[in-house]
Amino acid sequence: MSAEVPGTRRLSYKYRIYPTAAQKEAIQANIDACRYVYNRLLRMRIDSYQATKPTLKEHVLAPGADPESERPEWLRGEDGEWVYEEVANPGYDPEAKPLTKFDCSKLVRVIKTQAVSEDGRFFLKEADSSALIYANNNLDAAYQAFFRRAKQGGGKPGFPRFKSCKNPMRAYKTSGAVISRRAGEKWEKLKSFDGVEGKWTHIYLPKVGFVRVKIHRMPQGEQVSCAVRAEADGTYFAVVNVKNAPMPEAAAPVAGPVGITFGVSHWAVDSDGEVRDLPDTSDLERRLVREKRRLSRRKGARKGETKSANYEKQRLKVARIEAKIRRRREYAVHGLTSELSKTHEAVASREMASKNMLERDLRATENIPRKARRAINKGIAEGSFAEVNRQLAYKCAWRGVPFALVPSPTTSGRVGAAPSAGRCTTGRATARRTCSKRACGCSPRRKNSSKYRYWSGN
Repeated sequence: MSAEVPGTRRLSYKYRIYPTAAQKEAIQANIDACRYVYNRLLRMRIDSYQATKPTLKEHVLAPGADPESERPEWLRGEDGEWVYEEVANPGYDPEAKPLTKFDCSKLVRVIKTQAVSEDGRFFLKEADSSALIYANNNLDAAYQAFFRRAKQGGGKPGFPRFKSCKNPMRAYKTSGAVISRRAGEKWEKLKSFDGVEGKWTHIYLPKVGFVRVKIHRMPQGEQVSCAVRAEADGTYFAVVNVKNAPMPEAAAPVAGPVGITFGVSHWAVDSDGEVRDLPDTSDLERRLVREKRRLSRRKGARKGETKSANYEKQRLKVARIEAKIRRRREYAVHGLTSELSKTHEAVASREMASKNMLERDLRATENIPRKARRAINKGIAEGSFAEVNRQLAYKCAWRGVPFALVPSPTTSGRVGAAPSAGRCTTGRATARRTCSKRACGCSPRRKNSSKYRYWSGN
């Protein structure tokens, strides 16, 4: 594999695939094998680290709790955090060392052989070997991200978690996928993406076979890997990851610099006064409420019940409606970011943090009725403000357009904190005690906000 060329980019091409029933079983076998190897390696890394510690931290039982129950009640402190106590480690080994990524890569074959011969897990025998290697790489990436967040501080570092078979989003990564097509009685595999002609109708996945695919545009660059995803609504996708893809043509702006801000009543407003709203999904949301209500009445909706066939059919209906809503919003986000990066000389956007904005105990929202507060939180969550800024950053960088992320001035003094909903721009009026524009001297917040992004970006 060649090295990355300067002035190029990494891209991912997402294609819809249509596997047969047998191919779906093979894809599920690969997903199960990757999950099993990931969980086994995570358990082994945890045990190897604990073997280096003379003492361990254990939960303290709450007063009156039954220690023999399946889920005992643990003691919490005044701050709401768990209370631990130091106990002697019976498995302590002074010469033990924690496992590394390279140690785990040698254990993949051992785990596979042991699971097939002793535990009878024959689906590992039919699994793609490169997918198991990527499972180990994903685990090490989770560990490295945990160490990085722990060093940075500020929030929970997020220790790697075990994967569950109940997760509706299932995926695995492989390195042997090849775009193909039928040539008479034989299969023709695409060796390079340069100068491709004709129609290519299939993609070869190791241990799965030739799967029908809908290729809307050919990839550019050098293929690195391919991720196979099984969505909750029953659809399957192949995501081809490439490197050394050519950069897009430099933008030829037709308008000057622009500043953009976000809100709830209107999704985005720029400094030119143009208002952009999210696509209307009220029809789908009404259908979603109706189908979720039907799902709650199916056998299997309650905890502990065996899920019936009707429950699975209804669950697919709900997942398909949710997927339609998600795709509409994703299309709107990509359309907005592409338009701004192509048509303007420079872009300045407001820095937003939805996590802080969705807090319910802020002084700015304490006087707002509960129903109105839920509507505000719903609009904030649907806005995808951070995703818009993320796409603007890399699309402007691709096209050579200057991009500035301007911190938000808030009443709480924190960057990205919740805006003073229900307040005038001077902060002297709340939702239930409105101000008089003439006596207060404030101005429309949204109009000034977008212009503030423009001048701050400059």
